[in-house]
Amino acid sequence: MEMINNTMPPKSSVYTHRAPPVAGAWQQGVFDCSNDIGTCLLSCICPCVVYGQMKSKLDRTSCFMNGCIYAIVANIGCYCFLTGLFRGQVRRTYGIPGGSFEDCLIHCFCSPCAMTQEKLEIDARS
Repeated sequence: MEMINNTMPPKSSVYTHRAPPVAGAWQQGVFDCSNDIGTCLLSCICPCVVYGQMKSKLDRTSCFMNGCIYAIVANIGCYCFLTGLFRGQVRRTYGIPGGSFEDCLIHCFCSPCAMTQEKLEIDARS
């Protein structure tokens, strides 16, 4: 550690600094659901809650309103389009490559895993 003018830098700036997450890659794999089993189970049982939490944290919008929107869209059978669009928003926000078609497919076939991955990503980067 370099000393300048016979003083050391404050301890907090040396030891508590975390490197920012790398842009361009997901920090968790889509099937790493077991890393947050609580979110994964909630995504299976009541995905509108997880969607509302994620959307409100990313957009600073109402958690309740986003959860209600998810519930309405899910009842008409179009949830994979809504969550696929949201996954695209997460990717664009954090510079993660991918496409809209892939986002919708992931949510159509394994939405709880995708929602868990997205929630972990948002929590790690915010």
